[in-house]
Amino acid sequence: MISPFIFLLSVSLVFFRLFPQVLRFLSGESKALLYVVGYIFALSMGFTSIANVYIGSDTRWLFTALSVGVLIVSLVVFRLSQGLKAHIVAVLISISSALIPFIYGPDDMELFSYEVSRGFFVVPIMMFVFLIVQIGYSKSPLWFYLVFRNFARDSGRYIWVILLLAITSGILVFATTLSMTITRSNLEKTLYKIGSDGRITLSNDQFYRSNYSLKNHQDKLIGNTQVATVTRIMRTDSKTGSTKLGHKFEFMAFDPTINNSWSRSDFSEQPMESILNKLNPISVDHQLVIPATATHIGVNLKFDNNYPNITTKIGLIDNKGKTFNLSLGRINSRGWTKAIVELPDDAFGPLKLLSIYISEPGYGPSGTSGSMEISDLFYVIDQAEFTVEEFNEFGRWGIIPSSVLSSDNMSILKNGGVKFNFGKYMNSSVRGIYWSEIGEFIPVIASNDFLRQTGLSIGDYSVIEIDNSIVIVRIVDRINFFSTITTTENSFLLADLDTTMFHLNLVKVNAASLINELVFTLKSDYSVADNARSGLSLRGSELLLLSEEIADLKGDVFLSIGLNILIYSIILITTFLACMGYLIHIVCNYRTSQRYFASLRMVGISKTQLYSSLITENLFLVFLGFIIGFWAGIEMCSHMVSSVVLPSDGKVVIPSPIISADWMFIGISFSFFIVVFAIIVLITAWNYSISNLGILSRTE
Repeated sequence: MISPFIFLLSVSLVFFRLFPQVLRFLSGESKALLYVVGYIFALSMGFTSIANVYIGSDTRWLFTALSVGVLIVSLVVFRLSQGLKAHIVAVLISISSALIPFIYGPDDMELFSYEVSRGFFVVPIMMFVFLIVQIGYSKSPLWFYLVFRNFARDSGRYIWVILLLAITSGILVFATTLSMTITRSNLEKTLYKIGSDGRITLSNDQFYRSNYSLKNHQDKLIGNTQVATVTRIMRTDSKTGSTKLGHKFEFMAFDPTINNSWSRSDFSEQPMESILNKLNPISVDHQLVIPATATHIGVNLKFDNNYPNITTKIGLIDNKGKTFNLSLGRINSRGWTKAIVELPDDAFGPLKLLSIYISEPGYGPSGTSGSMEISDLFYVIDQAEFTVEEFNEFGRWGIIPSSVLSSDNMSILKNGGVKFNFGKYMNSSVRGIYWSEIGEFIPVIASNDFLRQTGLSIGDYSVIEIDNSIVIVRIVDRINFFSTITTTENSFLLADLDTTMFHLNLVKVNAASLINELVFTLKSDYSVADNARSGLSLRGSELLLLSEEIADLKGDVFLSIGLNILIYSIILITTFLACMGYLIHIVCNYRTSQRYFASLRMVGISKTQLYSSLITENLFLVFLGFIIGFWAGIEMCSHMVSSVVLPSDGKVVIPSPIISADWMFIGISFSFFIVVFAIIVLITAWNYSISNLGILSRTE
């Protein structure tokens, strides 16, 4: 907790030592600061180069030594030269010393020698600034020259007031910025947790009656006049590969076209909307459709052997997205067999063909290997057969993935039909082929942490396991964070829900039960929590409303009252100290400044020049003090915020807090001080201008 104040004290001490030298350098009266910086870089480069030679990494040490030598020569020439041309020659020599390491320096130098050499550019820049300052002051107005001459030759009288302004403004900026950062972080954590206006989590259809189902919640939300959109979400723990050793991560599938999840600019390198558009499925014109008037569906099959444990099935999907896995039974013949099955009555037609597959009890590499031939898929209407697919070409037929090491393959036969060779590996007891109307893989967006831990990159394919089922994904983009995903490691994949369900339906009968969340938005800015809750039976579920969470934040005693009282007290105290401190500075130096300006008036300086000189001098003091204080306050807050904005479990805060300055309070405080400052300076300048020069000359 004391680290910010130690930092502020360190800034004050460093400023106390450097301020006089910086002023003398900027006023063009002393080159000492330039020489100190130049020789420090030369010594640093020399010592690190010697260390690199000792460990054998610097193979071109002669060029390094030449660079250091040229830099020292430029400093000596700049010190001994008198005219402008000689100074320019010194600047050019200094630039050449900085270019040598970039042209001839080895890239494999260790111990940061190559990085230190970049500091050589600081020296010619400082030389150039010094020359510009000298030329500028020689042509500047008298009152402007006098101000910086006083700063350079009598900087001690200004240090304490600058430090006072820096400390008070630093504490004020630190307190207000920390308060604003805490408030914003708490709000963003709430937005991140819910992701929208409302969220229903942890729904389990299979364990409760239909009144508590996710579908029932969705229907009631759609029927609510306050609800604008409803998005289904599938969230589950997954892992890469098909073994237990795969990298574990969170898999989240949703509808990106109606997704309105809260996002922040640092969540991704590109706009989140454009990235999510890459998840949209590829539309396919050609589909294998079975008319609603069809009563049966069948296919001609031929196995290479008798497999008593293998059942052949056909997967279909209706217009409502409901899947049907129709069993053709066990084919106990090595010859061609026409297998026919009746279509379900509850299907909402027309139906689309999903897959043709075999099912065998077991999991992993426990299946029976073999092959089967498939020809002439057809449907029946009024006892007439109509062919849907003749298998004369691959078309969009793909193989259901079964393992990273899967040996399944298929080929087109010369006499028509397809031959499917299946190995021992199974995907949820399933092996077969499917019509990939939306592609053979799931486009996913990966988190940077997922890519770092798996070694994958954009464009790579990977096999992942979702609820004991294997699917193939392709990484299409990367992001840093996504709302509602709060895993500590932040390793996740995002996918389109319909595409994910399509691939999971190939091997899972109850794939729809994996959809376990709802996120919804409201039509207005306000949310009536009672109306939202009254129509939902939340047994086994949790309803999170953004309006309720924000109301809880505002009702927090510490955040709403205690923190504000503390901040207001700090603002009043620091503003009072800054105003009183500056007034004391003016009063203590009044007699000295009065005699100084009186002597200037005696030699002919006008009242306008007096006002200009006095106002410029004090403005520079205030500006410098406030700049140092503002920077110190922001730095103190950045060091402190990680200790204050911390969750109860001590884990990393997601999303990470962003330092946010409270410009309203800072602006009000600084404006009040500027008003007080202007009154003090104008009254002081007016007193100086009406001073009786005769009386002052006799008192001297």
